[in-house]
Amino acid sequence: MSKDVYRNGELVGKIDVTPTANGGTKTTESEVLSRDIFGFDTAKITTETYRDENNNVTRIDDRKK
Repeated sequence: MSKDVYRNGELVGKIDVTPTANGGTKTTESEVLSRDIFGFDTAKITTETYRDENNNVTRIDDRKK
């Protein structure tokens, strides 16, 4: 089960809300939001990665800035 995570009305990622054995979840909404604030790629749905012929990786972020 997944849940969309929004900040200021903008979709920033999804979290896995499948219950774990101890009754928690695998990722919390606050973890996703805090990682996103610090610039980590938390949501594959918002970024695409391209590798050019020299093996350089470029990330294209399609979120509105």
